[in-house]
Amino acid sequence: MRVLVAIDDSECSGEAFESVLKRHWSPDTQFKLLNVLEPLHWQYPLEESFAAALIEYHEELKLSAHALIKGQMDRLNLVFGEHNVSGCVMEGSVGESILAFAKTWKADLIVLGSHGRNGLQKMILGSVADKVSRHAACSVEIVKSKAKQKQESAA
Repeated sequence: MRVLVAIDDSECSGEAFESVLKRHWSPDTQFKLLNVLEPLHWQYPLEESFAAALIEYHEELKLSAHALIKGQMDRLNLVFGEHNVSGCVMEGSVGESILAFAKTWKADLIVLGSHGRNGLQKMILGSVADKVSRHAACSVEIVKSKAKQKQESAA
């Protein structure tokens, strides 16, 4: 089995990762951790110093993404072995990139977290989990944030 785990530094992503870590998997299961960064782009001319600061910030985000992938890979390696775990960082539209990578890598399962946005937030910010679940060619597991689950059960 090939399990693609889409991660970022959010709480819901951490919960999705923990669900993968705690589960019993077949010894031949392969895990791929994926972090997708939105590309840096702007439509209007920027002051040179501001553009340079944006580029520097984006480079810092890349370094953080690589550190996140490495740290989570190390945790999976301890449980499932180094030969079964790999990871990568990509740039692009998050939902589209996850779908394209899953197709290319021939994932059997995609695991990702959900912020649980709804209404106006979902309309403005979109939902990566929704997009992936609707368009993936394989099974998708969406792990909801525990905080969001508590809000829903209290309502």
